[in-house]
Amino acid sequence: CLMFVEIEQQEVVQEEILKGLSNKQPKIVTACILVLRLALEAFGAKVMNMKQLMKALPGMFEHSDKNVRAEAKALAIEVYRWIGAAMKPSLEKSLKPVQLKELEEEWGKLPGGKATPTRLLRSQQQAQAAAA
Repeated sequence: CLMFVEIEQQEVVQEEILKGLSNKQPKIVTACILVLRLALEAFGAKVMNMKQLMKALPGMFEHSDKNVRAEAKALAIEVYRWIGAAMKPSLEKSLKPVQLKELEEEWGKLPGGKATPTRLLRSQQQAQAAAA
């Protein structure tokens, strides 16, 4: 999936992965959230559509499987790394106070500074190679 994001098909990848969140199998839902988190971590908020992620995030926390909720928490932490406090208002409306408290504790542990992508899109790689 990350290779498809790298070749600039991130909209299609994200759309299909978000469809997988409605699957009945918790393992599939957990894997979909993991892929979303890894893509965000690797390519950043400029590549991934944050509005779609923010819309889907509250539903992930309501899942009956604890592994899905744990992966949702990891995704929420990663989203916070990229966009900061801008995500708090939308989560405050939909999360339980206990979940919100846990997230705020984790957010407090994050190092300061701006998050940077670890991978580049192909077009960015070509631009970087041309500049060098």
